[in-house]
Amino acid sequence: MRPLLLMLILVKTLTSYSQQDLFFPLRNEFSWSNIEKQNSDLKAKLLKDFPNEFENYRRERGVGLNMNDLDSCLHVIDFNNDNLDDLIFDGWSGGEPRLISIFINNGKSFDKVFTDYQGIHKMIFHDNSVSKLYIQDWGCCCEYIVNNKIYSVNNNLKIPSFQLISKLQYIERTELPVKYFDKPIKFEISNNNYKIRLSPLLDDTTEIGYCGELRKGNWVGKIKSGTLGYALSEKSDATGRIWWFVAIVPNSQLSESLFYDVKEEPESYKLGWISSRFVKRIEE
Repeated sequence: MRPLLLMLILVKTLTSYSQQDLFFPLRNEFSWSNIEKQNSDLKAKLLKDFPNEFENYRRERGVGLNMNDLDSCLHVIDFNNDNLDDLIFDGWSGGEPRLISIFINNGKSFDKVFTDYQGIHKMIFHDNSVSKLYIQDWGCCCEYIVNNKIYSVNNNLKIPSFQLISKLQYIERTELPVKYFDKPIKFEISNNNYKIRLSPLLDDTTEIGYCGELRKGNWVGKIKSGTLGYALSEKSDATGRIWWFVAIVPNSQLSESLFYDVKEEPESYKLGWISSRFVKRIEE
């Protein structure tokens, strides 16, 4: 998909979906125990039909993993509501990240239809089939950026298809809102070099480390005047200042930023807190 078309789809996302659909909420509420079935024969058939999958579990090389561990990472659900049980692998990739793989049961064997990394954060069901899939990548080692991706799932075809509809990034230690607005507020930044912060607090002195890099204050980037964004929530500090938790639109260039820049993640919203004083609301 062309970058401009993808950006238009992502920007439209914020005004096309409710807050609850668009954002996770960012705190994880997902549990396999609420949706999965038990079908050991189906798991055994997957392992037989895909002998080259899950090699790190099959080898049992001194890492404490075995086939019992693999069994707990295979989850049985009817993903596309065709009355055939499907399988989702949610486990170790063999490297540092966790792996998500979806295997759709075609009646004879399986079609591997989706792969991504780290963890499923939420699933939305419509007419008993998965309609949206929320993936969170929390990084590894000293990574301090969390990446969220939301996929729309089309189950009208024989093989489900997946379309990326939103990408979000925020710094790991960002304070997350307790609740969101019913509808995002579109705005434009009025002042140049407006700081986006980890928390709803004016702090330019506390020294914070990011994978060996020290920075004074809780700010993580400076936003140019004229930049567009969407306010998702608000909170007051002790002085009465109103802070907005915001999503800065894709392709926005921030200076002195700790986020992945537009060259690395051109289609990704950047999340954080800004003061609501020097912004202009845009009616849609």
